[in-house]
Amino acid sequence: MYVECEVAKFGAGGLVIDTKGGVLGMANPTPRAAFIPTPLILRCLRMWRDLKCVPWLHLGLKVSSIKFLHSSHKEKISRKFNINAGLIVQEVSEGSAAKKIGIKNGDVIESLNGKCFPTTVELILLEIMLLRTCQHCVEKGGGLGSNVDLTVGLFQIRKEKRCTKKLTLNVSDDLEVIAGGTYPVSAKVKKNG
Repeated sequence: MYVECEVAKFGAGGLVIDTKGGVLGMANPTPRAAFIPTPLILRCLRMWRDLKCVPWLHLGLKVSSIKFLHSSHKEKISRKFNINAGLIVQEVSEGSAAKKIGIKNGDVIESLNGKCFPTTVELILLEIMLLRTCQHCVEKGGGLGSNVDLTVGLFQIRKEKRCTKKLTLNVSDDLEVIAGGTYPVSAKVKKNG
């Protein structure tokens, strides 16, 4: 989620408040002035209280909603592939499970475990779904270091085809570092003539 404000370069963020005085989340000092929504913060705090950690799935991906792409890029993807929603892969980490199953920069994740992402609000639901999956795994005895399978509905932009892939991810409470991503995110458009 993004806001139209400035957070100091070395600032720690702060509350994001709507025009009615409601707390929407916490500002995150990133180049695009992102914020962490309240439901996500609350779920993490409850997990910390109950599990003494916040387990997470290392996707090995940097993604963004198609809604945040430049308008000309969105139009190319919409016209050429009839895709108007989803998560566009911006970077794939070297050695990640995502790279091993063939996910590449520019591909579009249309669903995870059957859940689609038509709006930015649904991105919050994605994060909560991933946290809930980890919490369920830990509570059922899987623990940190265990594996979880996700079904990924994917549109492979270079091959111009939809497919479903199984992504096996590690449950961890470590920081994830995305190492890789050397290709620009772009829709390939064939020229007539």
